[in-house]
Amino acid sequence: MTTPTTYNLLNLPPAIALSIDVDTAGHWIWSGSYHPDGLPLIGSKMAHSAIYKYLTPDLPKNAGRIFRTCGVKSCVNPAHMRCPSVDNGILGRLPKVQKVQSVEKDAPNISDLVKVLQRIAELLEREITHPKT
Repeated sequence: MTTPTTYNLLNLPPAIALSIDVDTAGHWIWSGSYHPDGLPLIGSKMAHSAIYKYLTPDLPKNAGRIFRTCGVKSCVNPAHMRCPSVDNGILGRLPKVQKVQSVEKDAPNISDLVKVLQRIAELLEREITHPKT
């Protein structure tokens, strides 16, 4: 599967594109409706996920959750999104290769490495579901 590395607002339906303001850092800030927890919505769907899926037509239907990588809750820029189930499973969630390399140094055997990776997955899941803004 080839995922585009650049995205264009002009490829979105006009009603959606008009609800997005691009800031100087490249974030696509949603100006439409929001869920009470502060996440952008398009109808009843999460806006970041809906826009990512719309602009990534070859994404499998069962691709799983879409996660924001920039940490800006109102950002809907698909270039700031990742789909871990497509982007190498759990390793797609790891922000830096250095973390994996340091884990490998600290794990003397494979069972210890698996335990460490499970712990990293738990921490990342917590960070993804409760991002610091």
